[in-house]
Amino acid sequence: MKMKYWWIIAVVVIFIAYVVVRVVKQSSAVDTKRQNIPLVKMELPRQEKIVYSLTYSGDVSAVQQAGIYSKVTGNLEKLYTDIGQSVKSGQLLALIDTTELEQQLLQASAAFHNARANNERNIGLYKENLASKQDLDNTQATYEIDSANYEDAKLKLDYAHITAPFTGIITKRFFDEGALINANNAILFNLMDLSTVKVVVNVLEKDVSSVRIGMPATLTVDTYPGKSFSGTVRRSSEALDVATRTMAMEIWVPNNDGTLKPGMFATVTVDIGTNENGLTIPTQALINSDAGYSLFTVANGVAKKKMVKIGRELDTRSEVLSGITDSDSVVVVGAQFCRDGGPVSAQR
Repeated sequence: MKMKYWWIIAVVVIFIAYVVVRVVKQSSAVDTKRQNIPLVKMELPRQEKIVYSLTYSGDVSAVQQAGIYSKVTGNLEKLYTDIGQSVKSGQLLALIDTTELEQQLLQASAAFHNARANNERNIGLYKENLASKQDLDNTQATYEIDSANYEDAKLKLDYAHITAPFTGIITKRFFDEGALINANNAILFNLMDLSTVKVVVNVLEKDVSSVRIGMPATLTVDTYPGKSFSGTVRRSSEALDVATRTMAMEIWVPNNDGTLKPGMFATVTVDIGTNENGLTIPTQALINSDAGYSLFTVANGVAKKKMVKIGRELDTRSEVLSGITDSDSVVVVGAQFCRDGGPVSAQR
């Protein structure tokens, strides 16, 4: 009888163990199923103003600049300005030694007045038939030649006075007083008008139709961090460089206070349009693949994969041109764990 009881107890124990194992397995399966449902964070797309722009880099330069030459040969007698000084249009900058030029003018003047007197005398004699037409023509030709030489001598003496062709700042001086200057062969000064500066940018062929004369632009330089300068697209070459497929355009920036200096490296942003009601989402919500950009939206606890077309990137957000609406709940965290048509759990 004892043996029989032991068998009954053993069967009961085995049955209880079996039931416990089944319950544990079922509970584990439920927990595993729950764990396979991704936990995600969602966000509605945001409507905001989007500014479309193109960014370029280049060097700041003066809109108007020139190298000042001497048109006559001679020693540099006097300097009336130096680097860094502002000058007005027509202001005297330097004087070339005029001693020789004055002597040439005196000689030319004497020859001119003598030729004029001879010509006037021959005109009177010709009228009285006391001089031939040939004599009159000869004196007339001599008078015209000496008159031209006289005007040339006066002009050369005037050229000895080096003046500014426009208002600006002397940025370089190349000679000291006493130096021998050769005509049209040596730059005395560099003159720049810095009231307006420019940056020449090279616009890609695909963007040429988007950038037009008169569009606003913003310029920044490393010298003044956090500060920007307003400018305008002013000129265009109207022809593409066949080597680079780019077109040169000039951005002009007012610089009345002289803050911007030629040679500064600048970054230029050209505003080419705005979208007052652009649709944006966090950039981290996007999934990039060979097929393009996609994201997941959630409705009734189910994830749905949608292909989207992306526009401009705005810091941590991206513009969405098509594929979703402003009422779609977009997965911004946990998208990598979602599958199309699969369940998701919203993070609280």
